[in-house]
Amino acid sequence: MMAMNKEVEKLWKFRSSSNPDKLYETLLYVDGSTSCDCPGWCRRAERTCKHTRSVAAGTADMECVASHQVSEAQPQPKQKTAQKQATLKAKFELTPARKVLWKE
Repeated sequence: MMAMNKEVEKLWKFRSSSNPDKLYETLLYVDGSTSCDCPGWCRRAERTCKHTRSVAAGTADMECVASHQVSEAQPQPKQKTAQKQATLKAKFELTPARKVLWKE
């Protein structure tokens, strides 16, 4: 399994429904993706489980036994997107206004 070097935004701990002594950690990354160390997430090809679905649904804080806000950072726009926005802004600032005549 390849190690991931993503910045974690928030972490939740959920109690196992089959073994109350077992806790699973679910992570929300700054880019919006999630991961979990439960067997359900680890065994599925589509990488989903009830814990990551709880995070996506916004109910994780009510269903977990503990949570921790790791990073307050907001996702940064990709460089390509920022360059595209700057180009469009410059284009529209330099384009003279056109008079539009409507015919009825």
